[in-house]
Amino acid sequence: MTPIQLRRFISNIDTTQKHNGSCWIWTGPRFRSGYGMFHYAGRHMRAHRVAWFVMVGKIPKGMHVCHVCDVPLCVNPSHLWVGDHEQNMKDMVRKGRHRSNPLRGHLATNAKLREVDIIPIRIDPRFHKEIAKDYGVSAGLISRVKTRRAWAHV
Repeated sequence: MTPIQLRRFISNIDTTQKHNGSCWIWTGPRFRSGYGMFHYAGRHMRAHRVAWFVMVGKIPKGMHVCHVCDVPLCVNPSHLWVGDHEQNMKDMVRKGRHRSNPLRGHLATNAKLREVDIIPIRIDPRFHKEIAKDYGVSAGLISRVKTRRAWAHV
């Protein structure tokens, strides 16, 4: 990694946020999955994998860089570990993040709303676009909330 790329990478890390204690939160672009995104080596890579590569070393082929803290935007190398797919899946099940027990509501990785927002959104008679602007989300999300395709548990 060149010094310019390294400075660009580091400029997207916020070590002052106190999310989960000592997480270093990625403030740059994100994938839809909620993980940080960094353009490196001619492709978009997950920021936590780049952090591991830059600060710890090479990632063996076929291995995952996993989070101890379960914060997808965390790039603190002391919160990361390398494991294979099976180890990652066992960790996910052990921590209750398996699809049979998904994180719901504001606990979901990519949640942009909170439970207290849902009922007011559902009863709001305005156009979806107007509501979306107030909550800082897309009109499509407002539509999914109103039709219970999103936040159905509320």
